[in-house]
Amino acid sequence: MLAVVPSAEDGQARLAVSDDGVGFDPAIAAPRGHHGLGNMRDRATALGGVLEVESDRSGTTIIVRVPMSG
Repeated sequence: MLAVVPSAEDGQARLAVSDDGVGFDPAIAAPRGHHGLGNMRDRATALGGVLEVESDRSGTTIIVRVPMSG
């Protein structure tokens, strides 16, 4: 199952994407040629935001938060 949940809180836009796959260890470096999480983290940071990754055997959740412009 895949869930995509956008929201806004405390002046930030928040997007959470979750799945119920096998998960992985986000502390282990990605194999050569796999840049997805690094690219997402760089883009969030460039917008003044953060990227969080939570993963275990029951699935993965990726959350990005960026400031909303006024």
